[in-house]
Amino acid sequence: IDAHYLQRRLAATLDDADECAKVADQVLSVLDIRPGTSIRECENQLLVLLGFERFDLIKTLLANRARIWGCVSIKRAVDESTRDSVEKALMEDESGEGEKALNELRSRSGAEDWKGERMKSAKDTLRKERGDGFDNLSEAAVGESK
Repeated sequence: IDAHYLQRRLAATLDDADECAKVADQVLSVLDIRPGTSIRECENQLLVLLGFERFDLIKTLLANRARIWGCVSIKRAVDESTRDSVEKALMEDESGEGEKALNELRSRSGAEDWKGERMKSAKDTLRKERGDGFDNLSEAAVGESK
């Protein structure tokens, strides 16, 4: 789930990109776990906003409320204090789903960091083996040498 997850999900039913972005922002606001709105209130607000014809999407959003809100909000965060606020809300989520989502997000970030370090290490090794002049090795070249 990335910063544009909601827009992609809504794009199937909304033709205008600006309208899609606006509705995605509204949906994210409704999914927000911080104000303490109940799942029933959230469902009612989503039904009003999206309409009954998008009920399958609404069910998915509700079933994954903390995960979607948390992941999208963290990816959209423009500064550390915003990110910290989202992480704190996820940790304090009464359902426990927020903490699970945050732990999963952190583990995936760690795996991506590890992968990046391994790729850098492989590129450095190839440079040493081949000598200087190969500063712009592509990831494809690294993959071919394994």
